[in-house]
Amino acid sequence: MKIFKLILLIVLILQGCVMQFIPQIEEYREYIVVDGLITDQNNSYKIAVSKTSPIGGEKFTKIPLGGCVVTVTDDLGNHYYMFEKNYGLYVSDSLTFRGVAGRKYTLHITTGGHSYESFPMEMKTVPPIDSVYAEIINNDTYQLGKIVPGYQVYFDTHDPLNECRFYRWDFTETWEFSIPYIFEDIVNSTCWKTANSNKIYLENTSSLLEDRVTKFPLNFITTETDRLKIKYSLLLRQYSLNEDEYNYWGKLKRITEDVGGLYDVVPMSIESNIYCTDSPSEKVLGYFSVSSVASKRIFINNTLRGFPDFYGYCPFDTVPVGTPISNLNITIFILQELNPTLTSPFSYVLTMNKECVDCTRSGSNKRPDFWNITKNDVVIQSVFK
Repeated sequence: MKIFKLILLIVLILQGCVMQFIPQIEEYREYIVVDGLITDQNNSYKIAVSKTSPIGGEKFTKIPLGGCVVTVTDDLGNHYYMFEKNYGLYVSDSLTFRGVAGRKYTLHITTGGHSYESFPMEMKTVPPIDSVYAEIINNDTYQLGKIVPGYQVYFDTHDPLNECRFYRWDFTETWEFSIPYIFEDIVNSTCWKTANSNKIYLENTSSLLEDRVTKFPLNFITTETDRLKIKYSLLLRQYSLNEDEYNYWGKLKRITEDVGGLYDVVPMSIESNIYCTDSPSEKVLGYFSVSSVASKRIFINNTLRGFPDFYGYCPFDTVPVGTPISNLNITIFILQELNPTLTSPFSYVLTMNKECVDCTRSGSNKRPDFWNITKNDVVIQSVFK
């Protein structure tokens, strides 16, 4: 009986210690998010303007913001107007605006009765990339507990003037692929896919005696995708940064590595180089980048084997010639002609998946202009050992 009373007393004491906690949540505010890059390349520059969405779960997301007035000025007094190509995406005219190394550029945005402006950003020169190359390796860190063979892409670069101490890189990869069927009516059998890097690559050489980066690991390519099936190309771009921008990208890199993607979340805690001119206390997100660009392309003509069957899902049915095929080339497509034998009539292999007979469903049938190798391209033709 005494034990029962003791237990009851402990329960009553514990219940009396439990208090309801209601967290205080600050009222949600929308923030302007700006992402833009001006270079010395002869193309249209892009400025993306968006705003943060209301809180949903644990993340902020970005909603494109249209109807803004976006201009860029330089330290010589020139004004360059950016027109809205897509909702929230503003681009320059490549015929009238091209960045020049040594000049300073300022971004101006007007929206919702407010004006935003970046700090003047100097376009620093960037040294050329020395080399881009690939080696076939057995990667034991790509997948946990598994050794994966593939091509590891590296590059070397240096600045003989020791002026470009803060670097950033990104790349675009392009590869040729084809569907494995030979029906004579299949027109789009060979196409090309393109993808941009989604990681942040940075290096700081300020603590080194020589401004040099050697054997920097970039992209690891395996036979798990169709990138190496026929022919693969990677275009590496190199940017020069000041220390503030390097720190910005470094903080963004740490955040995105935690959540798994460069475009997954809005970096709420990272200081921007853009501010609201009529309300300096207002928080602005994103960064206006200005840099010269050096680039170099590599081609890989693969010799690895062991690809999975990327089109194993395509066959649906086989019918003999002369059998009516309803909805032909609408929902039913002929993949292949089977040659007749002594025991089997001439037949068609059919599918309901259009991507099995038309490579433009996942790529482009326009051959890239750079696909013809030039003397400045690096070609890798290695034999796996």
